[in-house]
Amino acid sequence: MIVQAPFYGLDKGQIDIPWVQCGCGLEANVFDNRDFDLPNGWTMFESSLSYAHSLEPSLLTVHFPTENADFLTNPQAHDNLMRAIQLAHKYSAAGITIHANQFVCTTEWGNFDVIDRRQRFLEYLRELDDMLHESKVWVSVENLPIIGNQGNDFDSVFVYPSDFNEFDNFSNIYITWDLCHWAITYLTHKAFSHMFKKNEFQIDFDAYHALSRIKHFHFGSFKQLAVPFSSAVCYEGVHPEEGDIDPNLLLSTLRYINQNLDANTGLVLEVHEQDYYHRTTTWKTLQWIQKGVSEVVNNGVFR
Repeated sequence: MIVQAPFYGLDKGQIDIPWVQCGCGLEANVFDNRDFDLPNGWTMFESSLSYAHSLEPSLLTVHFPTENADFLTNPQAHDNLMRAIQLAHKYSAAGITIHANQFVCTTEWGNFDVIDRRQRFLEYLRELDDMLHESKVWVSVENLPIIGNQGNDFDSVFVYPSDFNEFDNFSNIYITWDLCHWAITYLTHKAFSHMFKKNEFQIDFDAYHALSRIKHFHFGSFKQLAVPFSSAVCYEGVHPEEGDIDPNLLLSTLRYINQNLDANTGLVLEVHEQDYYHRTTTWKTLQWIQKGVSEVVNNGVFR
């Protein structure tokens, strides 16, 4: 397992050099598809990847935008993904994480056919899988939480392990499993199970172990569950010891990853910082992982 830190993909100044020097990896994160349209947007993105590559991180990956990046309706989103894949290949990034990006507001959710939309997105992935036939860069799809952070929208195409059943048919498409998103979904189910006294609402936190196509992980905790039609807001990126999910459950998950998956599997620490040029929570989270997961090699690489 290789622990990675994200940085804004158009700002190489956010790269923490001591982080790389201690053996950890990096992930270039672009938030909005329109960021590439900024003056010199692509130039800055390539410059960041080039600089990151020159530092020789143990693992370099890319996180593609979620905003304004609906691949099913926005051809530019697809074109930008193709260009990002080319640059990832050029600068030895291992892979790119994408989302389904099928956002639906709460009031429209009741009429949204999630199964149909998932099938449409799977058709897109089949075409993408063919395009990646000779590429050395993998593309992985991230699981999303059961509801958006503000409780006012859904992107629930890929939430549960069963939503990824057809991924076994792909050759170059994988899964990025976001443990924070899954923890939100898990605790939401647990809360409703207690509220309505229906055990069938509960889900098994370890259910994702059955997925054979997981290539990558995102990691962090959260505070407060978002609830539709309320003012409740879910805050992601919390240090594990300060979040609502049991830290021991997260630690057992990290031990599972470390013991059972490929040693080059990336774990991106998606934790909130007050200042992304001078990180504290990222290092604190790494130290917490080191303390809980044994057999550390070069600080950021675990065996």
